[in-house]
Amino acid sequence: MVLIFGQDIFAQHILLLEKENSSKRIRFRVGDDIAFRLYGERTVFRGKIEQLADQIMVVEGQAFELDSVSKVLNYKPFAATQMISKSAFLAIPPMLLFTVLHRGINTGEQPLVDENSLYVMGVFAGIGTVLFPFKSRKYRMHKNWNLRVLDVTPG
Repeated sequence: MVLIFGQDIFAQHILLLEKENSSKRIRFRVGDDIAFRLYGERTVFRGKIEQLADQIMVVEGQAFELDSVSKVLNYKPFAATQMISKSAFLAIPPMLLFTVLHRGINTGEQPLVDENSLYVMGVFAGIGTVLFPFKSRKYRMHKNWNLRVLDVTPG
């Protein structure tokens, strides 16, 4: 039984996003996260790749033809900037709370938020705002980018 279906069981496929006439390539394997849009739709489909076949990929239980994909969104290169941006915004409320509590309870100084604390919070807000747009890179199909499945089964 394994001899008959063995090739399908051990088949290895890679989803390859490549730029024509260039060496730029992005590889997606089964189990990788992917985000994409289909032609004529504004919805972004996200999920783990469950299966790859000749012209079809299965993401979160739904099958999609590769020819129907209009854009692939790649979040991988911007993971660090996303983390820094979110962290900068998330640091502002606790900083404000601790400044108000410290000055109100411990020192009794007025105003509760001093000028230096506002500068620091402003810098954090600025960092978060500047880095916020860098969350993904969009690759449009048929504008020098192609999406295809490679069979890399050994033997």
